[in-house]
Amino acid sequence: EGRPGRVTMEQDGNLLSARTPEDLILQQLGYELPVSYLEYWIKGLPAPNSRADLTFNDLNQLTGLSQDGWTVSYTDPRDYDGIALPRRVEVTRPRDDVRLRFVGLNWTLAPALESL
Repeated sequence: EGRPGRVTMEQDGNLLSARTPEDLILQQLGYELPVSYLEYWIKGLPAPNSRADLTFNDLNQLTGLSQDGWTVSYTDPRDYDGIALPRRVEVTRPRDDVRLRFVGLNWTLAPALESL
C-alpha cells in the first residue's frame, strides 16, 4: 500500500514501511531497484527529471535506454497493430550485478478515439 511519502507492506504478519518503494526494497533485500522508474521503462520511456540516453536500430525502433546507472534493453519486437513492441525487457545495473527481466510481454493497445 502506498501514498506520497509512505509505502507499507505486510510480510508474514509483520508490517514493513519506508518512505519510498526503493527504500523498502533496499531495507528488505539490500540492493537498490528504481521501482518508480519501472512504469516508464517498461513502456520505453525515460523516467522524468533525469537525463537518459536512448539507442535505436536501423528501423528507428528503441533498443536501449540508459539512465542513472541503469541499462534497459528492449528485444524480440513483435507487431501490435503496426507498432513494434518488445516481448522482452531487461533492466540491469552492471556495477551491482543486478538484473531484472520481463519476458513474454503481451501488449494491449487502447483503441483510437473516434473523431468528434
